[in-house]
Amino acid sequence: MYLFGFTDYEAGFTFGNDAELTANRDNLVKAIAGATMLTSDTITMRAPRARIHRQRHGTRLITSRVFIVGLRPYMLAVMTPLNQNRSENIRRFLASFTPPK
Repeated sequence: MYLFGFTDYEAGFTFGNDAELTANRDNLVKAIAGATMLTSDTITMRAPRARIHRQRHGTRLITSRVFIVGLRPYMLAVMTPLNQNRSENIRRFLASFTPPK
């Protein structure tokens, strides 16, 4: 399963990027009852700053990438079978969207 989503905040709304990245991660884990966080890594090599999260839900691996541009957080997520190597498909999907500058 592949997912892409974003949210727009009202002009003038303020938030900390790191806190928003953390909130997006935590909200995804809460939304998927029974999910367990495996890893959460910050990517700082290129703008915009982003986080990659990996969760386990039963026999599935959920990998998501969250990043923020201006007042818009974006999330891409993919759910794959846990014991099948789908790393190339995951990497390709997470790299398939380039946010506007």
